[in-house]
Amino acid sequence: MARNQALSKGTPGEVLLEAGLGKEALPYLLADHEREPLRWEHLSNLGAAYRIVQQLDCSMECLEQALEINPKASHAWHNLANTLGDLGQFEKSLECVRAAFDLSPGRDTALSLAFGLMREGLWQEGLPLHEFARVGRSWNPIAGMPIWRGEDISGKKLLIIREGGYGDSFLYMRYFRELKERGVEVSFLVWEKQAGILSGHPWIDEVLPDSKAFDGRKFNLHCPIMSLPFMLEATPQTTHPLVRYIDSEPEHAEAASRALANGARKKVGICWSAQEAAMPKKFRSMKAQELEPLRTLDARFISLCPDDTAPDWVETRPELMSSWEATAGLIDSLDLVVSVDTAVAHLAAAMGKPTLIILPLNSDWKWLRGIDRTVWYESATVIRNSDSSSFGPAIEQAKEAIHGFLH
Repeated sequence: MARNQALSKGTPGEVLLEAGLGKEALPYLLADHEREPLRWEHLSNLGAAYRIVQQLDCSMECLEQALEINPKASHAWHNLANTLGDLGQFEKSLECVRAAFDLSPGRDTALSLAFGLMREGLWQEGLPLHEFARVGRSWNPIAGMPIWRGEDISGKKLLIIREGGYGDSFLYMRYFRELKERGVEVSFLVWEKQAGILSGHPWIDEVLPDSKAFDGRKFNLHCPIMSLPFMLEATPQTTHPLVRYIDSEPEHAEAASRALANGARKKVGICWSAQEAAMPKKFRSMKAQELEPLRTLDARFISLCPDDTAPDWVETRPELMSSWEATAGLIDSLDLVVSVDTAVAHLAAAMGKPTLIILPLNSDWKWLRGIDRTVWYESATVIRNSDSSSFGPAIEQAKEAIHGFLH
C-alpha cells in the first residue's frame, strides 16, 4: 500500500506525520484528539502514526472509531487498508481500499487499490489504475515527445525511461525481449550507476545514462519501464519465469572468484537491508541481529550490503561491490544468494543464481500471494514472513531452506 498521509499540514503533528515521523508526531496528534475528541480527522491521523510505530492494535482502534464518526471518510478507509495489510489481512484490506477509492478516486487511493488488486493476481483490473496513479509521481512525461499508449510500434524507435529503483530495471527489462521480437528499436534511459551492467545487452539497442544529455528528436515515442506490463497486456498466467538474462563480465567474475578462493565451504551471499528512503517504516529491511540463527549453518556467509555493518560471522568484501558490474561478478562466484526484497535479489535471480527472497508479511504486489515461487525468475524461491513486527519466523524458514541447499 502507499504510505499514510496527514489530511493537512497545519498542526505540528500533521507536519511530522507527513514527513513520516510517526513517533515524533504522536504527542501532538494525541493533544489534537484530546482537544477535539469527536473529530474523525484526528483519529485517522493517529491511526496512521500508530501504524508507523507498529502499534497496529492502537492503529486499528483509532481508525475504526474514525469511521464510526464518519463512514464516508476516504482518508480513514485508506489508512485502515494500510494497517490491515501490515497485519496480513489482505482481503479486508482490499475491501477498505476499494471503499476509499470509491469515495475519493484520486492518485493515492488508485495506487493502493492497484497494488491490492495486482497482489491478488487481478492485473487486468489493477494495471489501468497503476497507469493512472503513477503519472507525475514516479515518472514525468518528456515534453514534446509522444507517449506510447500500446499501439503497434513495429519498426519504431522507443525510449524507455527508468522508474522505481535499480531492482525494477532488472525485473521489467524482461519485457524488452518482446519489444525486440516485435521489431522495436529499444533505447533505455537509466541511472548512471546502472548503465555499465546493461550496456551491450542483446535486448537493448542503446543505453543512455541519465547524467548525460540526449537528442529526443531521434525517438518516435517514449514510455516508463513500469508501464510495459500494461502496454503488453501481461497477466500472471502469461508471465513465465525466465532462467538467466543478465550475465557478469568475465573480469569481475574472475576477480571475485580469486578473492574468495580460500575454503571449501559453500559461499552464501546475504543481503538484509533494502533501500526504502520514501517509507516511514522499513518494511522490507531487517536488523542484522535477526540473522543470528543462520550463524550455526556450515556455510561461508558473505555480505551483499556494502554500506551496512555486518555481524562478525559474515564476511564483508565492499571492494567486490564497487559497481553493479562488480556486484554481478561477486554474485556469479557464490553458490546461493539470500536477500530481502531489494535490487540484489532481482539481480541474482535475473542471473539465474539460486536465490531465496525473504518477504515481509505485507509484501509487494509483484510476489502475489500463497506461492513459494515467482512468476518472474526460474531460480528464485520466496520465503514469506508471518509476523508483522519481526522477521524471526522467516529467518527460521530460511535457515531450514539453506540447510537443505547445503546438504
